[in-house]
This record gives sequence, C-alpha cells and structure tokens, in this order.
Amino acid sequence: MKITSGIILSMLLSLPPAYVDRDETDRGERMQTIAEAIAHVSDRATCTDPYDDPRCQPIWNGSELDLAALLVTKGWWESRFAKNVHEGKCGPEECDATRLRNGAIVHRARSPWQIQRTSYSEALWDDMQGSGFEQTRNAAWVAARILSDGKHKCRSNFGALSWYAVQKCSSQMAKNRLFTFEKLTKRR
Repeated sequence: MKITSGIILSMLLSLPPAYVDRDETDRGERMQTIAEAIAHVSDRATCTDPYDDPRCQPIWNGSELDLAALLVTKGWWESRFAKNVHEGKCGPEECDATRLRNGAIVHRARSPWQIQRTSYSEALWDDMQGSGFEQTRNAAWVAARILSDGKHKCRSNFGALSWYAVQKCSSQMAKNRLFTFEKLTKRR
C-alpha cells in the first residue's frame, strides 16, 4: 500500500493533542507538515517512489504503512507532538531536561520523537530542531533509522518500539505503544 501524507494526517488527527495544545489554532497545518515529513521518510526508508532507484538501499524491512504508523506512534508517545517541543522550545521538565550545577537547564532531546545526540543523530543534530518541513523530516529520518535497527534486530514492530526506548527487544513501556500502533494500522 502506498502511504500518503493524507493517510498519515488522518492518523495524527485521530490521536488527542497535547493538553497544552488543545486550543492550538494552526494544529492542522502543523500536523500536515509532520504528515508530509513522515510520508517522505517512509518513501526514502523503503525505496518507494520517488526513491524507486536501483541505487537506493532500503533501511526498513517492513511495510511503508507500518513504518509511518510507528513514527506517528513514537512521536505521540514521546511528546504528544506538542507545539512547543516541535518548535524546540522545551519547558524545564521536557526534552530530557538536566539541571546543571549552575542552575542552567540543558535539554538532551530534540524533536517530537525526543531524539538524543547519538551516532544515529550526530550528522543531523543541528538540522532537526524546529517545526519547519526540513527539520521535521530530518528528525523523522533519524527516528526511522532507530526504528529500522530495532525491527532488524528484534524482528517485530513491538521489538522496534522497545528498541527505540531501551535498546532491548522487550520493554514493558512498549506495550501501550504497540496498542496505539495497532489502533492506527487497523483503521487503514
């Protein structure tokens, strides 16, 4: 099944917004940006149009729909796609905040997918914070790489969700996330 930004947008809008965003006036437009970024990344990760080229090496060994739904699931569970987090304006308790001895707060995670600086994100670290298409696409690509490694190592979507969280193939916290993923994919 060819995944489209319209299908992804319907997934995003089927989930409740972050509490702080319940009155957000431009939520639909922002969710459209996220949907387009996820659609682009799903195409790239699976080497489907416009990446249908012999030189493309797929990183995702499942369906394009599953990857898109996993990206929606992870973003929702990590941040509820909160506008302030998406824009890189994390509060003092968000984005894996750490308070330094001098009182300054450092946010160790970025984007709706709450990605920390690791070998997965190093190359795109400076270009994945913000709510524009390019930054959102870059963050979604890093999240897709992590999920892809989890799917490859753990051989299941549950394993991909667990791997993303704790680099193990089984995690209690992944059970609720799997439920959300299944809810998103059953509607399609």
